[in-house]
Amino acid sequence: DGANATHFLTEFLDSVELSGLPPHKLELKKGLPIILMRNLNPPRLCNGTHKIVEELHDNLIVVSINTPVFKNEIIMIQRITINLSEGEDISLHRSQFPVQSSFAMTNHKAQGQTMENVLIYLEQPVFQHGQLYVALRCRK
Repeated sequence: DGANATHFLTEFLDSVELSGLPPHKLELKKGLPIILMRNLNPPRLCNGTHKIVEELHDNLIVVSINTPVFKNEIIMIQRITINLSEGEDISLHRSQFPVQSSFAMTNHKAQGQTMENVLIYLEQPVFQHGQLYVALRCRK
């Protein structure tokens, strides 16, 4: 509702970093490993799948898929509108790429994936049955 809208300074909106939202400032370059943060078109474009940036355009990222099933397949990712609502008080809409750089990931994001190389860092003991198995199983 535009009549009841509150306008915020761009600096404030730029600083909003919430779980599940891609970072506001996204720095990408060719060869960068990224993961998708939303399911766009399963099974190729799923939340958490590894991709490698091949080309960058204003509204499009060309990536190669870095999974054994779709190895080196080329896919294009467009900007999408991400809507965030906190009840009826706050509504935020961003047009951005649903990706983030991915040099590391949590055990939960890695579940179901297969990778050439895996480094497992356990700062604390595994707290759930099967967690270590999931981490070890990711290795090809």
